[in-house]
Amino acid sequence: MLGATNHPTRAWGAQLARNLTADLESAGHRFTHLIRDRDAKFTAASDAVFASIGVDTVLTAPQTQRMNAIGERWISSVRREYTDRILITGRSHLHEVLDAYVKHYNAGRSHQGRSVGYARPMTTRR
Repeated sequence: MLGATNHPTRAWGAQLARNLTADLESAGHRFTHLIRDRDAKFTAASDAVFASIGVDTVLTAPQTQRMNAIGERWISSVRREYTDRILITGRSHLHEVLDAYVKHYNAGRSHQGRSVGYARPMTTRR
């Protein structure tokens, strides 16, 4: 999780971009594309931070919530499975709760994937 604030601004969005790139570089991780919506909090300044390390920013089309379905699904899962069931007492508690959820989501939940194998399609008899 990158950060939380009651009043997000453009400067806050640019700072989050700087924090993310610094954290990823120090951990030895690299990505090439960032898909984001057209929220005003993330501006050309944020895009410039990502471009400086070779990341292409891809914008979703205007007014198309389904283009970022995976991200929207993750946010709704966090709300439904965690934050709607817990009384968050402050920012540090929120970070603690979300860090625990991220660990659970990435490691503790069952995911359909290569290691699990894919379900075979059903065949119909004629």
